[in-house]
Amino acid sequence: MKVGVQEGLAGFLLIVLLHLFSYSDSIGSVNRIPPMITGTWIASQIVTVRFEDERGEYRLVSDTVLIRITIDGNGLVEGICGKAVFEGCIADENRGWFGKFFNLSTDFVFEGKLIGKIFDMDPIPEKIIRASFDLKGGYLMGTLFQQNGWEKHPMVEFKFGKR
Repeated sequence: MKVGVQEGLAGFLLIVLLHLFSYSDSIGSVNRIPPMITGTWIASQIVTVRFEDERGEYRLVSDTVLIRITIDGNGLVEGICGKAVFEGCIADENRGWFGKFFNLSTDFVFEGKLIGKIFDMDPIPEKIIRASFDLKGGYLMGTLFQQNGWEKHPMVEFKFGKR
C-alpha cells in the first residue's frame, strides 16, 4: 500500500496534536500533582481586573494584594487573592513530553472561581479563573487569568514563594 505525502503529513500532524494536548483536557481527571508543587505559596502582587462599564467600554482597576494558595496532593487549590477566596480550584499537569521539549505552554494549570471582590474597587464579585504556571528556581511563576466565555484576560503575572 502506497501512502501519499498528504496522508503522511496528516498522520504526523495528528500525532503531534495528540502529544501536544495530551494533558489539556485532563483537569482533575487523574492526580498528576508532584510533591514539589504541593504546599502553601504566597506573594504580594499587583492584580488588575477588567470589567465592562455602563457604556459597554472595558475598564481596568488595579491594586496590590496578598495572594496565598495551598495545593494539596490531590490537586485541590485553596486560598485567597486579596479579599476573594479561591473556590472549586483544581490543579493538574498541563503538557506532555512534546510540549516540554518545544517549551509550549506551561507545566501546570489550575481552574476554578474567585468568590468575592479582590479589593474595594473591584466591581466583579465572582470570577471564573485559570492560572498557568511553572516551577522555576523554587518559585511558582505564571499568570492568573480572568475568563469571560472564550476570552481570557491576564490579571496578574505571579511569582509565589513557598511558605
